[in-house]
Amino acid sequence: MQKPHPVFRLLPSAADFAFLMPAVFLFLRLNGAKRLLMDGDTGWHVRTGEWILAHHAIPRQDFFSFTKPGAPWFAWEWLWDLCFGWLHLHWGMAAVVLASVLILCACSLLVFQVARKVSGEPVLALAAMFLAMAASAVHWLARPHLVTLLFTAAWMAMLAGMDPAVAGGALAEGGAREEVRPQRASWRGLFWMPPLTVLWVNLHGGFFVGILLLAMCAAGSALEWAFQPARREKLAWARRYGLTAAACLAVSLINPYGYRLHVHIFEYFRDSYLLQAIQEFQTMSFHAVGAGFFESLLALAVLAAGWNLVKRRFTPAILVAAWGHMALIAARNIPLFAFVAAPVVAGAGAEMLASVREGFEPQWFARRVEDLRSVLAEFGAVDRLPRAYALSVLGVLVLAVGLLRNTGPAGSKWQASFDENNFPVAAAERLAAQMNSRRIFTTDQWGDYLIYRFYPSGGKVFIDGRSDFYGSDFGNAYLDVLSVNYKWPDVLGRYSVDTVLIPVANPLSGALKNSSRWRVAYDDGKAIIFVSSKFSTHSGNICDAGSSPKEVTGGSQFTTDTKERTNL
Repeated sequence: MQKPHPVFRLLPSAADFAFLMPAVFLFLRLNGAKRLLMDGDTGWHVRTGEWILAHHAIPRQDFFSFTKPGAPWFAWEWLWDLCFGWLHLHWGMAAVVLASVLILCACSLLVFQVARKVSGEPVLALAAMFLAMAASAVHWLARPHLVTLLFTAAWMAMLAGMDPAVAGGALAEGGAREEVRPQRASWRGLFWMPPLTVLWVNLHGGFFVGILLLAMCAAGSALEWAFQPARREKLAWARRYGLTAAACLAVSLINPYGYRLHVHIFEYFRDSYLLQAIQEFQTMSFHAVGAGFFESLLALAVLAAGWNLVKRRFTPAILVAAWGHMALIAARNIPLFAFVAAPVVAGAGAEMLASVREGFEPQWFARRVEDLRSVLAEFGAVDRLPRAYALSVLGVLVLAVGLLRNTGPAGSKWQASFDENNFPVAAAERLAAQMNSRRIFTTDQWGDYLIYRFYPSGGKVFIDGRSDFYGSDFGNAYLDVLSVNYKWPDVLGRYSVDTVLIPVANPLSGALKNSSRWRVAYDDGKAIIFVSSKFSTHSGNICDAGSSPKEVTGGSQFTTDTKERTNL
């Protein structure tokens, strides 16, 4: 084959498009940097990281709230907090957003690489990758869970690298489908998983996803051996997967909290309050914009799983069925399903195209499919030529400059700040002067923002996004106030709340206006501040700092869910 011109190495490759897809999608279809800051949890995470840097210790007690000061707290994402807290100290929230985008880009590249390996077709791999990443955008937030997405993609890459049949097999170089058997030494890649699990468990509590993936692969290999006893290597793979899963579980105890972290996570997912009150733990709304990506991938994955079952390949079917079920139960599981399903879809799609050419009727359709396969093969041959990945490097530079040096107007997609349409940016300015002397009730999302805005210089919150820390009893008391349950005055009195900051459309706003014990101190049409009559008698007036309050005429719709909706 003739050696390509050196300039050819600078041309874009399929890997370039895969790597940059999340960034392009984020800024062209979504709201850019502000999309990743839709959830206020980012605020308390970076402040926790800064606390760790300042105190050279890992938090074990609460220091953010006035309702549970000193209570035991599991900072189970402490290593992510440390890393991103350091980024925030040096380059601000723009660095946090940039690092989060690059993690998503790495996920996209890994998903593409796995899909291409098992299908042999870069175009099919790109299509599967696009569906997976677009579906996963439902949970694109600058939070530690992005690490679990990255490790999930890496786990699938390692598993498919050792045994492509995990995702449905692979195409041979000649284009004909072959049953690919793993090389004898390939299983040694499993040794990397326990050390990586130690890193994973300290970055995010989703480390158990890797253990589940190994257990599912073990079950699939065992079933394949049971239905095809002659294939003894499948039984050997089942043992290897099982032993690796056990090793990963054992080393996951290497964390600041030991086994207590596992107990805490188990209790966390058993808490009915969390399942009912937190939006991302509930089923995704299929009426939401962007739900079509998930629907399309789900339909294709079910078809691919059926195809693999016919071929007596059980591992891909188990992966699709298990993670598809979890994605339908909780929206936060959709990205995990997408990353697992994409290579299965690509592999089955390539196999289906290969099967059409032999004896398929009508012949005109078979010829069109064969023409398509020829085009795909030609594209694949060109794409395998070495590249310098110049487009990816240029894209990273554009992202870094655009985010770190953004001087655009407020509201720009490149501005890495909390959106004033979702957070009480202006109201917080009014509270700043007297934050130390106030005990403020606000929503958990806005509590996250207040932690970011005021900690450590002053002020603590009633509640924030650490739902596992506050628990169901406290969470229900919080919802009693927001929903104006008859208990709401008692809850505010119990914790000596003297200031309330809520969205103007919240039902509590009307109740406080009708109460002689509270008066409006600030109202900008989005956020409204109430102060108790007792407090205003002995302290300064928030309104003294600016314009007088105005009547409520509208505002953003508030839900009693403790997390913002993350649908596209």
